Amino acid sequence: MAILAQLQEADSSERRGAARRRLQLETAGATQATPNIRVMIHDLSVSGLLIETFAQFSIGERIELQLPEAGAAEALIVWNSGRYFGCRFAQPISTATVSAALLLSPGHSANADSAQLISVALSELRALASRVEHITDKLHQAIDDRGAPQAEGTREQS
Repeated sequence: MAILAQLQEADSSERRGAARRRLQLETAGATQATPNIRVMIHDLSVSGLLIETFAQFSIGERIELQLPEAGAAEALIVWNSGRYFGCRFAQPISTATVSAALLLSPGHSANADSAQLISVALSELRALASRVEHITDKLHQAIDDRGAPQAEGTREQS
């Protein structure tokens, strides 16, 4: 899987439990409801991260993210603002994982930014389509479950 990334130093005046690094790292994520989500990581520390995605999450929901050198890492959504979500890792990640993410942060250009935005948008549309399909299947199942007895009752009254 190709990973696109960009690095920026975080403001050292901020008070956080762990030093964080700003970057732009596109990666895959998954929840119980949505198995294929594309997210953009904007900052990363051993204890948490800030992600951007068009997927919708609830505070308290768990997401599994693919991180370089760590593989799958589980995080808890602790806050959100629009399409930005603050997450805390269930188990702290290693500093090696943070370093690996930083090492995958090549320079970028306007064309790379456009291609990256298009890639993220297409991935999010696929994730949304998958979620809509999942909800539609559940709706059809609910209709089928409730429809059979109602149809019989309606026929008896006629």
